[in-house]
Amino acid sequence: MGGPLPGFAAEIVLRNRSRSTCLLSGWPGLTFFGDATLYICTTADPPGCKSGPVSTSGTRPFKVSRSAATVPPAVLLTPGQTTSFVLHADDQCPGPGTPYGVDIRLPGSSRALTLVPGPLLSPCNEKLVVTAFGAAA
Repeated sequence: MGGPLPGFAAEIVLRNRSRSTCLLSGWPGLTFFGDATLYICTTADPPGCKSGPVSTSGTRPFKVSRSAATVPPAVLLTPGQTTSFVLHADDQCPGPGTPYGVDIRLPGSSRALTLVPGPLLSPCNEKLVVTAFGAAA
């Protein structure tokens, strides 16, 4: 997966709000969740389809894989500095995305940072690719 990925992309920026310098290396752990109701239509449905409600409560079944970076960069964050990672979906469905929350786990930490609302995601095949912290998108 060299170079930019096609389709939808959302950059998530994290700031070191502690008083200590920290070192990050690797990929974020991500769990998506939502508390809304969606109306789902498939590509086999006629235009203007109005299908029944599907609950988005609880975790979302997005399959998140890591970008092909062989060695993620080491990112040294002094207090106040930022780093980011990018989420890619190659098949954004038509229409607006759905605001999900996302729990972000840093490498070596079991405590999640919660981002609500998260990026507006609507990947048709529920597959996402995430870059390493500090990697080029």
